[in-house]
Amino acid sequence: MNHIHITTEGSRLYYKKSHLHITEKIGKKHKFLLNSISVLEIRAKSEIDSNLLIQCHLNGIRVVICSDEGLEVTRLDPAIMRPGLRYRQYAFCLSEGSKFIARDWLLMKVHAQDAWLLRVINEINKQRISDTYVKWQARVKTVTTDNIIRREAIMQKQYYRVINELLPKEFRFAKRTRMPAKDYFNALVNYLYGMLYIIVEDALLESGLDVYLGLIHAIKKKNKALVYDLIEPYRPWVDETVVMMIRAEVIRPQDFFFQGKAMRITSGLKKILITQWHQLMSENIRWEGKSRSRKNHIYLKAAQLGKIISKYKP
Repeated sequence: MNHIHITTEGSRLYYKKSHLHITEKIGKKHKFLLNSISVLEIRAKSEIDSNLLIQCHLNGIRVVICSDEGLEVTRLDPAIMRPGLRYRQYAFCLSEGSKFIARDWLLMKVHAQDAWLLRVINEINKQRISDTYVKWQARVKTVTTDNIIRREAIMQKQYYRVINELLPKEFRFAKRTRMPAKDYFNALVNYLYGMLYIIVEDALLESGLDVYLGLIHAIKKKNKALVYDLIEPYRPWVDETVVMMIRAEVIRPQDFFFQGKAMRITSGLKKILITQWHQLMSENIRWEGKSRSRKNHIYLKAAQLGKIISKYKP
């Protein structure tokens, strides 16, 4: 099944004879059989035919509309939650068992961060960077599911200090900034986190779970708390990808521009990132004792959570 990304501003999208038709502003045309599409991700201002949206719904296609930063703004989703499971999920989120799972996910993130940092540091073999890493690793060795919540914030500051030293000077950043990004690095990770967010949300919805009922992130209006919970173990995949692309000089300072106070990514770089992202998600890796694609690992984790919740007795 195809995951279609629209990155060219001014494109026109419409439905005709069982196909999605895309006409770019410059006149270039593309055509896809509608029942071969799983997700339609719109990442640029486009003209969309209402009949296409109806056909997407009838064919079970998720339509996701994103901001310039790559953050999901809204979606049209044919997935239907099961009321009985939603009640069990609500009760489970109030239990101590839910907090243990969420803390375990945070611990998984820390160990994944440590693993990729060590790989890169061993490759470049710089003592100056290793000294910074030693301070980080000392924290990693003492963190547990019992203390991860208290220590995570300070650990992440140390983590980004290590990353900073792995980057060329022009790509270094003062601190982690979200929306809007203020520098090259944060613009990159924000954009790819947005793509990761969509996969995590899809996986949770496919498992029949309510993305607004989180295990540890606060339940707030318009806050898909469960997505923010489950995304944590997989954020290091984004961080490593960005660092390696920068170090390989695939990404250059001219691939960015300021829009007001926000750092933006050019459409050309977006296309490179999307291609790299699909390669990353389709790569088979061994994770938690199982070999499968990165994307399938995420879906498996969501399915495991759904199974736990479906068996929970309030």
